[in-house]
Amino acid sequence: MSVKDGLTENPWRTLIWPLATNSPALYHAIASMTAFHMSRERSSLRVEGIEHMRRSATYLAQDFESGLIRNDAALATTLVLAFSEAFDRHTSNGTEHLRGAKELVNQALVRYQTSESSSEGRKMFTFLYNVWVYLDVLARLTSEDDDDETPVSHGPLAYTSQVDPLLGCAASLFPLIGRVASLVQKVRKTEKNSLSIISQAMEIKTQLEDWAPEAYYEDPEDPLLEVAHCINTAEAYRWATLLYLHQAVPELPSPTAHELAEKVMFCLATVPLKSGSCIVHIYPLLAAGCEAVGKDERDWVNNRWQNMCARMWIGNVDKSWEVVKEVWDRRDRFEWEQRQARLASSHIGDFYGWCSGALSKDSATAPELDPGCSQLPHVGKRSNHMGVYEKGQPEYEVTVRGKLHWISVMKDRNWEGKLNTPSS
Repeated sequence: MSVKDGLTENPWRTLIWPLATNSPALYHAIASMTAFHMSRERSSLRVEGIEHMRRSATYLAQDFESGLIRNDAALATTLVLAFSEAFDRHTSNGTEHLRGAKELVNQALVRYQTSESSSEGRKMFTFLYNVWVYLDVLARLTSEDDDDETPVSHGPLAYTSQVDPLLGCAASLFPLIGRVASLVQKVRKTEKNSLSIISQAMEIKTQLEDWAPEAYYEDPEDPLLEVAHCINTAEAYRWATLLYLHQAVPELPSPTAHELAEKVMFCLATVPLKSGSCIVHIYPLLAAGCEAVGKDERDWVNNRWQNMCARMWIGNVDKSWEVVKEVWDRRDRFEWEQRQARLASSHIGDFYGWCSGALSKDSATAPELDPGCSQLPHVGKRSNHMGVYEKGQPEYEVTVRGKLHWISVMKDRNWEGKLNTPSS
């Protein structure tokens, strides 16, 4: 639940668990999350997880009605319930809990900005606020429906030299990721990109390209985590978001999708598999992994997913890996169909050429296909302007509107909004 797990630096242990001793709603939420996490090894625990979730929701409703629950306990409960649902493959995506958390966050922000609070209280709220930002932004990345027209624009509450337990070194980057997610939702609801969408995309793209982590971070206590791991993870998030933006608004000058994906994979490859930061690699590995071509790249992606699945034991990691494999299958099938169409076309041309040759005493030969081709036409070629394409064309189908993109796979399987949360 935290990228760093030193003796005093995991807030789930130092802040949230002590808070649960006086909050039955939070206690049962944590019990539910724990049961779902362990149900992979003991399937009977899923029933206990559902019961703990029900009891948590009941206690939470009673506490709200009585007005006795502390705001931090209520916010922590709703966030843990959102995690709990994501940990269980069979439940919904936790959107309702995130909406409830947003209301609590807004109320707490007013108090945070207008009144004094203890250092412990500010530490608690800062942690919960960042957890909400993390969940809210990543839910937007994998969801088509957004009833909130206001994009996520808030930044960190205050500067800190500490590596955040979830945001790592990317606290100031997440608001930009949220803006891209909201823009992608608009793109997917339209047939072509308007001038307004292109202008917004260009503004965000410039900000993403200019973004850099803070100059200094304190070294974590956790011996399995280095600041460099978190910085490279943040860079992977940045390049993955530029990739996502490119696939939504290909009219902008940009490297190709594969070139951007290579940047992501290079950043992730520098982070050891045992590093604590690997628990938040789901989104960048999903975005970049879908663009992997050739045996070497796909084997590397496969190895990273296998490690994460074995380490985390949660349904959303398994689902993400299934999405990547489905994208590979769709693109390989699509490429095969394109080849067959070209082959058929060449045979027709060869036939007409033969007829013409028979008349002119000349012959034509059909062009040979390259059996080593491992990626779709144009995907691997750099282009500063993709333009607007029609359905069925390779360039269109790999965008966020096409059938060969991971967000379309999620939509087809009704998995939108259900991925990209971390585990221990």
